[in-house]
Amino acid sequence: MSKRDYYEVLEVTKTASDTEIKSSYRRLAMKFHPDRNPGDELAEEKFKECAEAYAILADAHVKHATPLGRETLGEAVRELVHRALADAVVVSGRETGSPPTVADLREAREAAGGAPVLVGSGLTAENAGDLLPLVDGAIVGTSIEREGRTAEPVDPARVARLRAAFDRLRAKS
Repeated sequence: MSKRDYYEVLEVTKTASDTEIKSSYRRLAMKFHPDRNPGDELAEEKFKECAEAYAILADAHVKHATPLGRETLGEAVRELVHRALADAVVVSGRETGSPPTVADLREAREAAGGAPVLVGSGLTAENAGDLLPLVDGAIVGTSIEREGRTAEPVDPARVARLRAAFDRLRAKS
């Protein structure tokens, strides 16, 4: 999909409410659904475009940017979930490979209002027991690469340790 304005794709204004956006998405999804338009490639493309516009994964206080305002993490998460309609929120540490703090994850969880919260960086076998109980999932990369370095290949021993940490947590629940 070309990078079109998602509000335009969903045929709503930038000031549309959550309800208006959801309603427009449902209307368009029904209109362009492949089952209602068998063999119509344009309708299928529009259906996919609407789904992409509606499904948003948002990274709160993304680590490679400085927040423009002075909003707290909780305020940023609430804004992403309620105004930007994020389907999930990613909470990262301050730099590549560093984990978010337990306090940040708790603040994000409380502000997310039921939306999934994911650890976006720094999850390791050593901190999994502290971080994973606070979130719905995690994105891993650097921590499973050789020596924890982004330019290195995946290290099977690091993967095994992280997997063992997941297994220990699952056994507890």
